[in-house]
Amino acid sequence: VIVSLKENQLVIDIFIKVTTGIKVADVCLKVQEAVKESVQNMTGSVVSKVNVHVCEIELKSTSQEK
Repeated sequence: VIVSLKENQLVIDIFIKVTTGIKVADVCLKVQEAVKESVQNMTGSVVSKVNVHVCEIELKSTSQEK
């Protein structure tokens, strides 16, 4: 997580790992909304951006792999 202050507003960069079989765009949107709301509620600071970076996609192992 990287947090920077620009023009009295917070910009947050978050790096996540996801698993195949999920809707990445939906997960990223939920992360953005949750982080922005939580940080604003806890700090009282304005969050102007939450950038979610998918840095890894983990493959699900099938039940046949072992």
